[in-house]
Amino acid sequence: MKLKAFLKRSLSCLLSAALLAIPVLSWSTDPVPSLILTPPKFTPKAPPAFINSNGIQTSGLPDLGNPSASNLSPAEEAELGKQFMIHVRKSLPLLQDPIVNDYIQNLGARLVSGADFPNQQFYFFVVKSNTINAFAGPDGNIAVNTGLITDSQTEGQLAAVMSHEIGHVVNHNVAEGMAMSKRMTYATIAAMLAGIAIGAVGGGDLGAGAIGAATAGNISHKLNFSRENERDADQVGMQILANAGLDPYAMAGMFQVLYNQTRYSPTPPVWATDHPLTESRIADAQNFAAHYPKKHYKSSTEYHLAKQRTQVDMVSNSKKLTDHYQRILKKYPRNPYYHYGYALSLMKARQFTEAKDQMIPLVKAYPDQPIYQMGLAAIERNAGEYKQALAILKPLYALYPDYRPLVLQYAYTLTLAKNPKEASRILRQEQIDRPDDLQLLALLAQAQSDAGNKANAYATRAKILMMMGENKRAIQSYKVALEQSDTNESTKLMIKSQLERLEKLEKKKS
Repeated sequence: MKLKAFLKRSLSCLLSAALLAIPVLSWSTDPVPSLILTPPKFTPKAPPAFINSNGIQTSGLPDLGNPSASNLSPAEEAELGKQFMIHVRKSLPLLQDPIVNDYIQNLGARLVSGADFPNQQFYFFVVKSNTINAFAGPDGNIAVNTGLITDSQTEGQLAAVMSHEIGHVVNHNVAEGMAMSKRMTYATIAAMLAGIAIGAVGGGDLGAGAIGAATAGNISHKLNFSRENERDADQVGMQILANAGLDPYAMAGMFQVLYNQTRYSPTPPVWATDHPLTESRIADAQNFAAHYPKKHYKSSTEYHLAKQRTQVDMVSNSKKLTDHYQRILKKYPRNPYYHYGYALSLMKARQFTEAKDQMIPLVKAYPDQPIYQMGLAAIERNAGEYKQALAILKPLYALYPDYRPLVLQYAYTLTLAKNPKEASRILRQEQIDRPDDLQLLALLAQAQSDAGNKANAYATRAKILMMMGENKRAIQSYKVALEQSDTNESTKLMIKSQLERLEKLEKKKS
């Protein structure tokens, strides 16, 4: 087994712009779909009594349902969600930018707190797709497309679509019917659900191949039934927005954005044919919103920065990016968010001096915004100036030790700067609160390997493989870990325990 090759391949895809010699705004130029960020799930309280329908299916994406009302135990529901995410990680291009993912997770948590659903955990992740959509899977797994982030005009519009998907989770539709079929395993059900999601975000034949014809017909019937109550879900989404302190009028605004794209696009997206938006639907949304006081809602700084990062990440042509920002800055020369996006685009074009010229004034003007300082550190790191990057990150980490994107960036830079032991220490500390964070685990495995701690590196690698559904390869990795000369007794006991548990699990399957 080639541990170093595995780790370098994972990190280059997840984090390593520097390793690829391509400085980009996010941690990845070609992310591995099988490894995604895993912030903690959020558990809210108790549902509004009027949630009784499926809600909006943005971009024609189906409600993939929540099986909690289908005679499934919490453990069975969690297993279905786990299997679903394994298939999603293997099949969908997931965004690996810690800052954007952290923002979406926090926005989702804010909405969840306003929704008041009982005993339901939620996990939000971002799919790299230019289509405007979001979708809900089993066990509270909710995806947001990058296209929704970049094409939304306000934070409220982005939150409007997310609020619908939160509602989908408690409606128990497709997954309920599928879970009640005793002839299918949870893995099979999850694969089918993931196939729907893949097709819906542009996977085409790939998505269709994941679902049998009979199953697809059954799913289509269920989705058509669910759309009968979309207006109720619009109203529910507005209440979620209002409860979270966000703009309930943004629902109609986002509908208008989607409607305009449908009217003027020569090839309307899937949702335009499968889930049409009409002027009456927009008018209904406006009438629903009229029940709430109208006031000015300001989009957060984090929203604007996440939008710029996503925009730069999704455009591969560096010259087009820099030209775009030069044009827009002529019109809005004092907008800090466009200067931030321009700095990222210059970094992507390897124009490090010019990138610093854009970022340094932001750092000075907004000393309490860590993302600008992290941006400057990223420029220094991608330019190979690790000492300068660490001089920024070390004091910043002392101020914000719980900010996950900063922890990952600091540890990654330490590893590149040939200080893997300190990187390992920081990551192990962070792992206490985030034991299943795949991106953190990938970084930790690399740092452990670089520090000469091969046994723990192989053990960490095994956990990554296990979370990706590669149990047989995980077993092999645990066995190799036991063979390493640096394995002490406590580490051996831990590895043997994990190995025995995994082998028993595999025997049950066979």
